[in-house]
Amino acid sequence: MIDAKSLIEMLESSYDGIWITDGNGRILFANSANASLLGVTKEDLMGKSTEELLEVSGIGQAKAERFGDAFLKELEHYEQTHGRNAP
Repeated sequence: MIDAKSLIEMLESSYDGIWITDGNGRILFANSANASLLGVTKEDLMGKSTEELLEVSGIGQAKAERFGDAFLKELEHYEQTHGRNAP
């Protein structure tokens, strides 16, 4: 079994942005990569909801739309490559 300290160290060492939320969608943990990707500190993320996250990170509507467009393009490419019903 892994202890909490080791788990946090593993999550923190990831290059991927990771956060853990409670049942209400409030951020309980965010690693440094996540904060860096959003241009904020980890402390800025703690206890925030996803709606507040958009405000805190300064993503704004235009950036969120560009991110959404980029995601849809990646999804389309994936579906073309692997098929629409790929896992």
